[in-house]
Amino acid sequence: MTIRAFSSPSKQNIREQSMRAPFFRVSASLSALVIALAGSASADPAGGIVIDGSATIGVSGQTTTINQSTDKAIIEWQSFNVAGNEKVDFVQPSRVSITLNRILGGGPSMIDGQIDANGRVFIINGDGVVFGAGAKIDASGLLAASTDIANANFMSGNFVFDQPGSPAAAVVNHGTIDVRESGMIAFVAPKVQNSGVLKAFRGKAALGSGEAFTLDFFGDQLIVFAAGSAPGIKSGEILVDGEIRAESGIILLTATTARDFVDTVINVEADLVARSASRQGGKIILAGGDQSLINVAAALDASGTPGGSISVTGGKIDVAASAELLTDAKTGLADGGDIVVHSRVETKFAGLASSEPGASSGVGGDIALGSDGVLIFTGTARAGTPPRAGVITLNGQEDDDGGAGGGSGGGSGGGSGPPIIIPGPPVKEEASDSLTEVVGEAGKVYEGSETYSDPPEFGGKVLIGGDTAFDFLAEEDGGSGAGDAQLLCMHGLSAAACGSGDGG
Repeated sequence: MTIRAFSSPSKQNIREQSMRAPFFRVSASLSALVIALAGSASADPAGGIVIDGSATIGVSGQTTTINQSTDKAIIEWQSFNVAGNEKVDFVQPSRVSITLNRILGGGPSMIDGQIDANGRVFIINGDGVVFGAGAKIDASGLLAASTDIANANFMSGNFVFDQPGSPAAAVVNHGTIDVRESGMIAFVAPKVQNSGVLKAFRGKAALGSGEAFTLDFFGDQLIVFAAGSAPGIKSGEILVDGEIRAESGIILLTATTARDFVDTVINVEADLVARSASRQGGKIILAGGDQSLINVAAALDASGTPGGSISVTGGKIDVAASAELLTDAKTGLADGGDIVVHSRVETKFAGLASSEPGASSGVGGDIALGSDGVLIFTGTARAGTPPRAGVITLNGQEDDDGGAGGGSGGGSGGGSGPPIIIPGPPVKEEASDSLTEVVGEAGKVYEGSETYSDPPEFGGKVLIGGDTAFDFLAEEDGGSGAGDAQLLCMHGLSAAACGSGDGG
């Protein structure tokens, strides 16, 4: 069966309204902010006073040593800066011990040297924290944030951070932060940037744009923003142009969903890697609010044995042609993982989504690309081949108004669902001995099904939901020996817009 799609010119214009203008703005603004902050700090942690818990502070040459004897301790500093030739060493009772360092003096903390800890280190500065290119952090956990926590909450293990700092504060990394196995890295501020390297083997690495939040050591969402309002700030930014690695772990980029937080941009220019060759792949989560804009231009890799999962949700989502979302199985016996990309307003997907099963066994994962508004698909999706394929869904608003249609002939998309736009030359679905292929402009959907093929290794299934921005013209195009191929209307397509071809 061949299905040809003719683009609606009015819908095609949507692609000309690029969502990337804020991308350049966030890069420029954060870079300018880093330059401004870099000239504002002096060296050496200074004026440290232990106000809760038990710890001592000693200085020998270029090394400041904190010896802590309780699981938690709070130290207030007038300034907390570490020059390139300096080192701060935290000696703590265990890997889960925490030292909270609260900076009272004005200006951001500048970390250009080394921080070592066998436990966890929290650095709280209302004006922000900047890790320079020479910074090296080796700890079981690191939190750098502009929002403070009440002493009683911290000491009791109630990690609710509800005392916001400056609306202009930023946490920026240009260095190398490597936490120990199963450790955690968390950056939280209105503006967050990673241009260096973050490593959290089998642990969690989280960047959050917002104010009030809870730190959850045990859930997937290490950073949980408070519901309600964020009166101090109206916009947030996360820029990732340095690699983040959390093999078999969790990578989270998240923004507050506060109702008056009206403009958040999350840009991913460098790879997010949660894959594993011998274990289950990790989880990669990009979560913005209804007003957020998420741009992905690099690889999100959660492949493994079996594959992990990838979830991207926000107001508007733009996945560039250079982006790859991967949850493939890394061995011959494993399953692929699941991929979900869903927006409130508009999803543009021009990259690759791949969830292939193992070479000899296992099944492909499910891939769902959609929007409550408009989905513009020009990319490539792969979920294996029959009889071991997953399901690929191109979807608009999920409701029960639509139904599956059969037959052949011309027709226009109808119903009340949002549009799905596949611009460019004819879209083609053909039954073959290996897969079903839907081709759009510069993109393909490779899809099969264990139930929609006859014989099982032939044909396949593609799910499409929502209104269409094009007309369909369906005709039989199966070759000798080809099986049935079906395009199933899910939400709002007229029956005439979908069809099935029976291979001759």
